[in-house]
Amino acid sequence: MKFTLAFAVYNKEKWIKSILNSWLSTMSYKNQYEIIIVFDGLKDHSDKIAKYYLDYTDFNYQFLYADNKYEIFCNNLALQHAKGDYIIFIQDDNWIYDKNWDVLLQETIEKISNIGAIGFLSGLELFPSAEYKRIEINRPHKKEYFNKHKVGSYKLGIWQVDAINRPFAIKRILLNKLGGLNREFMPTCGDDLDLSIKLLQKGKINIYIPFDLLNTSNSPMLKQEKDRHYSRALGLYRKKYKSYLMNRKNKKVRLLFSLKEDLDNETLYWV
Repeated sequence: MKFTLAFAVYNKEKWIKSILNSWLSTMSYKNQYEIIIVFDGLKDHSDKIAKYYLDYTDFNYQFLYADNKYEIFCNNLALQHAKGDYIIFIQDDNWIYDKNWDVLLQETIEKISNIGAIGFLSGLELFPSAEYKRIEINRPHKKEYFNKHKVGSYKLGIWQVDAINRPFAIKRILLNKLGGLNREFMPTCGDDLDLSIKLLQKGKINIYIPFDLLNTSNSPMLKQEKDRHYSRALGLYRKKYKSYLMNRKNKKVRLLFSLKEDLDNETLYWV
């Protein structure tokens, strides 16, 4: 199976090498890979640092450039150039720590015939509208980044969810058939939720895999501006999908199957 890792980077010269290394050094190298990095509004040396790092690897990579177009545009640009069976959209503030994460992703894809999108960081239930719930694994290296409160223990496994958000993977041909990510939600967010609902309407199953993934949520946008865009995105998808969401029957998030490893001592937390 071939995976395209698509990074959207906004002036992250201080940590782009660290992020690339976290994703590339933890892969099994049992699959085929290509790296696409879209540099948006480049004003620093992120591309030079990335090139220096990647030139010492065996990965095929390409750099693309955008002019302050934000994530949705950058992801669609990467999609246009991708050749992988599955494309993985990765934000520039996401590190992954699971060894051989690509093997688990591949096994999940192969086990679920009508799979839609696969979320790496969180899963959502939409009854009747969206309420954001992030599930994190309690691991020591995250304590300095997250303030957690325990709400219960769950068996660790692969979860069927209504919706996912970035980072996520999806079959490239499937996403192209849907017209890519919805630019109506530009400049910032909401396209991943829109995509999730489109997939549900087509009878696809969206999946959340609780990878050991760190998200610093560092954005160049001010909080007031971010809140404004989030409110706009919320209004857009409620307007588009209100009838569909209201007609869905309530149900629990289902555990599809457990991970191979013995992780009985792990505890999941809502953040």
